[in-house]
Amino acid sequence: TAGGGSGGGGGEGGVRGTRGFAGAGGGASIGLWLNDVSTAELRNNTIETANGGTAGAGGRGGYGGDGGSRASGSAGGENCVLGLCDRGGSGARGGHGGDGGRGGHGGGGAGGPAFGMFVGANIAPLLFDNTITAGNGGAGGFSYGNAGAGGDSFAIFDADIADGATPELNSGNVLIPGNAGSGGSTSGGTAGGSGWSGATNF
Repeated sequence: TAGGGSGGGGGEGGVRGTRGFAGAGGGASIGLWLNDVSTAELRNNTIETANGGTAGAGGRGGYGGDGGSRASGSAGGENCVLGLCDRGGSGARGGHGGDGGRGGHGGGGAGGPAFGMFVGANIAPLLFDNTITAGNGGAGGFSYGNAGAGGDSFAIFDADIADGATPELNSGNVLIPGNAGSGGSTSGGTAGGSGWSGATNF
């Protein structure tokens, strides 16, 4: 008896989509940065900063490639005896390959912060009669996936509130924060949260 033909191979899967690139974060705006000093005293200063930078949008993920075409099955075998021939059935065609998956969308960048005064770790400056004004926090970046958070705005920001060294606010200081940055918007993903705002973070 004649054997049947082999089945056709399935088509190859499509190439996967490229990933979306992450949005760049907004730049920080800092009026005075204290770092690596043992003691500091500020009197009768006026410090004012610009707004934090707006963050960049996240890139959109690329579409996956189309799946490959299916292959046809082979013809059935033939067996002939005394002029009488039997032919096996042809193999079935394979299925089409699946399309490649779409790349993930890049996340939106975080909005830049605005700090009138940034105090590094283990520093407890003495402040007298200063006016310190911070700009607004930058807006978070848009994303088709997860959008970026808005930037913070603090007149005085302590980088390490757990180190036991806290800025000492004596008489006559005026601290004016800006508005917190708005979170980035999205199309089909998760919107970014707003930043934080206050005279100090401690």
